[in-house]
Amino acid sequence: MSETFNQLILPEVDTSQWEIVGYMSSHVKSGQMSWIENPKIGKTGIEGDRIVGVFDRNTGKMITGRDDKKHGNKLTTIQSSLQRSILTLINAQGENISVNLDNAAGKSTFNIWGTDFAAGYYGEDVSDWLTRSTGIVDPVLVDTRESRHADQGFLPNEFNPNINGQDGYPLHIVNLTTLEKVNEHLLSVGLPEITVEQTRANIVIRTPKPFEELYVDSFNIPSIGTIGMPKPCVRCKFTGMHPTTGEVIGFRHLKVMNEVYKQDANASKVIEFWESQGVRGPILGQNGYLAVV
Repeated sequence: MSETFNQLILPEVDTSQWEIVGYMSSHVKSGQMSWIENPKIGKTGIEGDRIVGVFDRNTGKMITGRDDKKHGNKLTTIQSSLQRSILTLINAQGENISVNLDNAAGKSTFNIWGTDFAAGYYGEDVSDWLTRSTGIVDPVLVDTRESRHADQGFLPNEFNPNINGQDGYPLHIVNLTTLEKVNEHLLSVGLPEITVEQTRANIVIRTPKPFEELYVDSFNIPSIGTIGMPKPCVRCKFTGMHPTTGEVIGFRHLKVMNEVYKQDANASKVIEFWESQGVRGPILGQNGYLAVV
């Protein structure tokens, strides 16, 4: 946390009272999230999280569920499992295909949000299966393991790992107590609730009071280590899509989500601070990383 943030007068938080509800991940960027037990968490996040992505063969750019409206966001219907180096993809019809991640068909240059990286890609059989399963034209499945640096804007200088296909930070933490408060507000203005699966969190926690995750920069998980939380997570349209079908539920919540924080004196101070640092937009959850093992 910056010196300016530490000058804010905020409630004291006992993170030892936090409950770890569970963990979620997806081997495929924008694929269906799964609850997992006893995950291994390292510098790149949860082991196996977002290790492959679907890219446009012609442009080399990554395709995400939030970008893929013309195909009905079908990437979210793709389930996956991983046994050592064998990745199995399963579509909504129950059809599957297995990929040996150690046996790429070739190597090329691809792009994730303006960052070029060289990576292996997998064969035409996988591309054909993806087209049949999602409707995406000319897709290619790409190895995104340790494909680029984490977002350095709010991370400690000594923390500079390569990450997989996550959105800039290795981990995403969501507090169910805060989510319940957000949902109360959404229901009060006639909007549907957001499920925790829609948030695509990696670590799901429950705190005694809402907003506690905003007031500290880390917490400890026994047997895993200290999880750093450098900043709040700004949410995108993906939270307005069904977590398993990709169908659009609605995006109006993005315009009113922050109202719930601004109704609380302490949470409001934190949101105003982050807005002054350029972190603007609808907030839900915290970006995270493994700080100390």
